[in-house]
Amino acid sequence: MALQTQNLVMVGLGILKDTPPNPVQPPLKDGIHLRWAFRRQLGFPWHGFYLFRRLHRDAPPICLSNAIGALQKGPLPSNQLNTPRGGISSDRALFLTNDFPASNIVEFDLAGRKSLRFTLPPGEAAYQVELRIGFRDKAEIEVMALSGTTPVARALVTGKSGDVVVVTLAFDAITSVKIGTGPAALIDLCYAPVSRDATRGWEAVPNFPYPLCLPVTHRDYPCSGNAPVNRAAAEALALGRVIYGPPVAWAGAPFSGLHEQLIKLVVGGPASIPMADRSTPVAGVPVPPDPGLTPPRMLRQYPLDLVLFGTLHPAIAQMVGLYWADQKVEPGVPFDYLILSDYTGELGGKPNDALKFLATFGFANMDGYIVFDKRMASAPALAAPKDLRAYALPGAIVRTQDGGTQDASNNAGLRWDRGVFKLGTEVLLPDRAAGEVAPTLARLAALPPPRHRRQVAGRLVQLPGERHRHLRTPQPEQQLGAMVRVGAHT
Repeated sequence: MALQTQNLVMVGLGILKDTPPNPVQPPLKDGIHLRWAFRRQLGFPWHGFYLFRRLHRDAPPICLSNAIGALQKGPLPSNQLNTPRGGISSDRALFLTNDFPASNIVEFDLAGRKSLRFTLPPGEAAYQVELRIGFRDKAEIEVMALSGTTPVARALVTGKSGDVVVVTLAFDAITSVKIGTGPAALIDLCYAPVSRDATRGWEAVPNFPYPLCLPVTHRDYPCSGNAPVNRAAAEALALGRVIYGPPVAWAGAPFSGLHEQLIKLVVGGPASIPMADRSTPVAGVPVPPDPGLTPPRMLRQYPLDLVLFGTLHPAIAQMVGLYWADQKVEPGVPFDYLILSDYTGELGGKPNDALKFLATFGFANMDGYIVFDKRMASAPALAAPKDLRAYALPGAIVRTQDGGTQDASNNAGLRWDRGVFKLGTEVLLPDRAAGEVAPTLARLAALPPPRHRRQVAGRLVQLPGERHRHLRTPQPEQQLGAMVRVGAHT
């Protein structure tokens, strides 16, 4: 167990005066919204989650230049250099230059290689990395921060001869930085480590229930105080957490289905089968009924997977304790947040006890994750999709499962540039959405059905205010498709 690992991760988003793009999405409440997740094999912590906050303060940076002051310019014998501040590696032998003497240190040459990579010391992560790049000629250098093998931040640094450009990459768990090639040099790299003061300065989040447990009581569930099953109390607790849309939408039967799965997760207690391994067989039900048919049978249905799948919906995530919004904040005030998972009960059930344990033992006996510099503010709009194309799809009449028919005509297809780049596999960076065309889909769905299907099948579907265009075949590795029924209101 440790800090900033895949055992427990969290993301944060500041919201102020949210305006959803369509009436289907409820507006998010003002505040700082936090969602977290655990490694599936661990299951929900038997003694709940603890959430803390502190005012954000910038930690003194750790700089690579402090570890290479004794090096002289010229070639190094290897393509790797390990220092107490982190390691530098490349596809070719490293070369040190001194083209920007104002820095008073040697620089790492970026020319004549595919890339240069800086890796933080083992077990360390940074929430901010600042790079100083000097240019010998006009160029554009790509820099990318990674968490493990996943790209998490990216920037294109441009400059001309003699320029020294500073670029900052931010993410809550940066473990390495990849720097592209060009007529330039890496003058210095400084980072703010996550571990510095990671156990200090925390306070309880207002109105947060300590610990945050599953909305279920059971003799075998220690987080509930081992109280007997009380479905009505569990429902009241769950609905009281919902701030995404009306809570009443989840009352009654919807919550009963969730409660049934939660009971399966906690029965038997911590000494029983791990939550991730619990399963039940489920028999299929034919529609329409067919006495001569032997229904298929799912041998193992996992209640943990059903619950986690449900938490894709924000309201269910709030109900089960994987989502909290701190609404006791002022606009623009920066906060850090720490989430802890308690599998053993050592945190004591109270926020002060948990903070004392953290200050004494650190993260040796528990998992934690910190998100940095979150503010209640209006979220920037996502970039508009590029190269959006719409086209007609042929219609048909299809047979439904119950034996009836459905008119599946009046379909329109969309394709657009997803904005991905390749790093072994295709990668979509944070703050880019695969659903960027949702407003356009809504506009298409609102169009009346065409009078003559032959005309629609033979031309581009026209959006309001847009001209017809000829279609060309998109490149599959750069495009994403969607389908919407024109004139269909669902």
